[in-house]
Amino acid sequence: LGAARKLAVEFGTGEQPQPFNLPIVTSGLINATPLGMAGHPPFDLDLTGMPDDGWVIDMVTDPDPTALIERANAQGLRTVDG
Repeated sequence: LGAARKLAVEFGTGEQPQPFNLPIVTSGLINATPLGMAGHPPFDLDLTGMPDDGWVIDMVTDPDPTALIERANAQGLRTVDG
């Protein structure tokens, strides 16, 4: 989380990074990591804390769709895949 905190301060987000094992409680999420990509560990996030008008972008391209996008779609969130 150290690098994430540094970025949050540098870009003035006003938000503190949260560990991945806590429910996501923001309106938007972008996965720009290799997590969830074929050959990498899954990106198992709890999206149930996101609002109904929330959105998820997953930049991973393989598999298509990713498990993250499938979970977001099942919850009715807006999604964009890699």
